[in-house]
Amino acid sequence: MAAPDARTDAELIKAFTKGEQEALTQLVDRYLPAVFRFVVRMVCDADLTRDIVQESFIKAWRHLASYRPQQSFKVWLFTIAKHTTIDTLRKKTPITFSRLEQAYEDMDITETIVDTQPLINEQLVQEEMEKELFEYLNLLPAKARSIMVMHELEGLTFQEIGEVMGESLNTVKSRHRRALLFLQERAPKSP
Repeated sequence: MAAPDARTDAELIKAFTKGEQEALTQLVDRYLPAVFRFVVRMVCDADLTRDIVQESFIKAWRHLASYRPQQSFKVWLFTIAKHTTIDTLRKKTPITFSRLEQAYEDMDITETIVDTQPLINEQLVQEEMEKELFEYLNLLPAKARSIMVMHELEGLTFQEIGEVMGESLNTVKSRHRRALLFLQERAPKSP
């Protein structure tokens, strides 16, 4: 894993388009964990998540020229991840890793993927908490679940979520509020 870079997303993109390969590595390092968490909570399948996240980053890399610096790179990337997740779930045919290798034999993107695994004791506690969280999130409709994951777990603003989802700010806030009420009704009451 490369040391964190203090440059903004727009500065890293500009550096990459000028030939600085390390700038792309920095962007991947910066957003891979958040995109992974978002997708895994949407599909609840680790193998499928890896395929979707990988395809999302490939799409972002291929279409980096279409990114406009006046928009948030995080929102742009989450939009790509959301669409890739939806497309994959519709097809129900995961994108295999070998497709990446065939298409980009000269670039080893696997070296840019960060090992995000916590220590084993932390992982056990985290897995138990995530299992319970997944059970509750899976009770929600897909759009409400997306909003909850992006806002509560990934820290996107309602405005950013609206851009990702292609919905108005009020619609996003309303869905978030209804999802919170729904989850609160089903959460165990503390003694």
